[in-house]
Amino acid sequence: MKALEKDRTRRYEAASALARDVERYMQHEPVEAGPPSRRYRLGKFLRRHRVEAVDRAAGLGLLVAAPRSAPGRPCGRRGPRRPPRR
Repeated sequence: MKALEKDRTRRYEAASALARDVERYMQHEPVEAGPPSRRYRLGKFLRRHRVEAVDRAAGLGLLVAAPRSAPGRPCGRRGPRRPPRR
């Protein structure tokens, strides 16, 4: 599908490159064209859904940070506090 890519930088640079890939295919050799990498697909997804991705990342950051910095958090104690002994 490299010949049909919308992104010009991902297409064959010339018809001769496509011909070389066809020759490689006919000789059972690895071809230049291949499926898009995960990094490429993730980048495309993040460009399409930029606002949602930032919202989710911020929410995840708050979920991780909030329990560590909650005011009034007991310092290592569990259960009700007892009055000091006299």
